[in-house]
Amino acid sequence: MFTDSVFSFISYTKKQTKRKSECYNYNIIQIKYTKKEMLRLLA
Repeated sequence: MFTDSVFSFISYTKKQTKRKSECYNYNIIQIKYTKKEMLRLLA
């Protein structure tokens, strides 16, 4: 019983971490894209 809850907690944490890193990567891509757009508009 105890090990089950620990295991589910670990898998939950891993999922959250994965989601966070995906979000982070997405934000970086958005920022790069926005910078390119701004440079294009200023040029």
